[in-house]
Amino acid sequence: MNDSDHPYKRLFSHPEMIADLVRGFLNPSLAPDCDFTKLERCNGSYVTDDLREREDDIIWKLAYGDRTLILYLLLEFQSKPDYTMPIRIMSYMALLWQDLIRTGVIVPSDKLPGIIPIVLYNGEQSWTVPRNIQETILMPEPVSQFVPSVPYLLIDELRLSVHHLIEVRNLAACLFGLEQSSGPEELFEFGEKLNRWMET
Repeated sequence: MNDSDHPYKRLFSHPEMIADLVRGFLNPSLAPDCDFTKLERCNGSYVTDDLREREDDIIWKLAYGDRTLILYLLLEFQSKPDYTMPIRIMSYMALLWQDLIRTGVIVPSDKLPGIIPIVLYNGEQSWTVPRNIQETILMPEPVSQFVPSVPYLLIDELRLSVHHLIEVRNLAACLFGLEQSSGPEELFEFGEKLNRWMET
């Protein structure tokens, strides 16, 4: 399956799914200060200075705190490991900031808005790709301060604990639980757990 055609791309085009992803799978202290009523889907295509088009998957704009602080959620969908992911993430973040400046959303002297990069992975193969570009760069110790640190959040859907999914009890958790159901029996078992959740 082409990752650009990942079926979750359509599901995560809905604000309710994004809100539940933040509530259930990011730092729990983040969600209470987020205004999910102001979630806004952003353009995910950029043109670099040399006019080569680059496209990432889904970007959402999220108001945080008193709404003057804006965060961007950058979602990438993968069905197989991609060892260029650390480079891609850093590149997409830079392209997003450049686009915000180019379109006048921010001016170059402004502080840049925060970007939270998230990789949603549903492949059978273990994800052994480094989760920070820092881990991929060889640099001698005397100049190690020049190595960038750009981590991303990996949500490895097939390896999430069922206990956590049932605890989270929202749309995103439901989706990931169904993804883990490899046959009718497991699907029925997860459905029973969902029924118990809905009754509580």
